[in-house]
Amino acid sequence: MVVARGGDVIGFVMDHEGLSFFEAAKLIAARYNITVPEKELTDDEKVKAKEREALGVCLQFAQESYVGQSAAVIATDYLATRGISSELLLKYGAGYAPAGFTWLAEKAGQKGYEVTMMEKAGLVSRKDNGKVFDRFINRITFPFYLLSGQVIGFTGRALEKDSQCKYLNSPETLLFHKGKTLFGIYQARPEITKTDKCYLVEGQFDVLSFVQCGFSNTVCGSGTALTQEQVRMIKKFTRNVTAVYDGDAAGMKASVRNMDIMLAEGMNVRAILLPEGEDPDSFAKRMGPEKLGKFIKKHETDFISFIYKAFESEMDDPIRKTEVLRVVAQSISVVPDKLQRQAYITSLATKFKADGE
Repeated sequence: MVVARGGDVIGFVMDHEGLSFFEAAKLIAARYNITVPEKELTDDEKVKAKEREALGVCLQFAQESYVGQSAAVIATDYLATRGISSELLLKYGAGYAPAGFTWLAEKAGQKGYEVTMMEKAGLVSRKDNGKVFDRFINRITFPFYLLSGQVIGFTGRALEKDSQCKYLNSPETLLFHKGKTLFGIYQARPEITKTDKCYLVEGQFDVLSFVQCGFSNTVCGSGTALTQEQVRMIKKFTRNVTAVYDGDAAGMKASVRNMDIMLAEGMNVRAILLPEGEDPDSFAKRMGPEKLGKFIKKHETDFISFIYKAFESEMDDPIRKTEVLRVVAQSISVVPDKLQRQAYITSLATKFKADGE
């Protein structure tokens, strides 16, 4: 069951859609055909509301352009090699930004879209000489959505193997803040609510491969470290999060940072460590739905057991063991619930034999 902030539905929509009180009220009213008396907005509110609307129109135009018939064929052909079904591509809005440097800019001009708004939406850029060019060029595109289904930005995956930037996100705009959104949350929300659980992976293709294996309650960040705002977005639907991590050293450091943020928000954190050399995308493809489900059931564990397993080979070294214990203790200290902290302390002493015996 989804519970709004303080029982306030408008507050809930404000949090998730990034809207003002009045904009949230209008959105809810429109959905249920309720007439809302217009309130007198301040000049600043009027400007921002108008700009939000204009940006949304530009982003929707871009999305429709990227998933156009010819573009969709290219996206489908490429993504089919990644083992992604056409149904899933449609669900997640996969598209293609052509190789032409001004393809979208020219198309927008022909349709009468203002260049300034296209630029503010993060869809085009302007050189010093004033020439406009597309931000996403020869890339598979996936949109980021608000929970209402509104497109607020994109991530683009380069098709050139030697591209210096494999993934490119929209820049920060009035609508898009990468630290405040999660890829796949719009599509995953019903399943997260139904199962009271969320799987957290690293990248977009990790999400798609997990979803294709039946784990529709899977989301990921936007190529940055997990933020408090992202955790709170998940928390609106469930407190139960299972993070799936690669087995490399860098991934381990990132996993501890992410766990601290989730633990501090009172989440029930569990984790899965994949075999060395695997990521969620490759592993899900190799295992398939049935084997992946069995693996998750067998290897999903609480965060203390996860960290112990990750560093088990180093536990014979007293210095290294002390360092790991210090990291785990720091993580436990951020847990807000006293009883849960005590349970973690007990587990820590048992798992690491840290009680002095």
